[in-house]
Amino acid sequence: MATISLLLQSSNDPATIYIRLRDGRHTDVKARTNLNISPKNWDKKRQGPSKKLLKDIEFANLDTDLVNLKNQLLVHYNNSKGKTSINST
Repeated sequence: MATISLLLQSSNDPATIYIRLRDGRHTDVKARTNLNISPKNWDKKRQGPSKKLLKDIEFANLDTDLVNLKNQLLVHYNNSKGKTSINST
């Protein structure tokens, strides 16, 4: 079963959001997204903006974009599994 996680690798403000796809021991790919957030506004457990910030439309849209990105990546991965190789470009 493939898992997708979102993470920050930097404490700089703003920090780039990374996405990581893991499937067993053989697939572990991490890629940079075009999305940024301040580390103080990031919730590691939720893997997204802090829940209290979702009242702000900017953070709500970012949260929606992250959920859509995860879903699209998972669908694409499942459809191409075993057909193509994976890279982060």
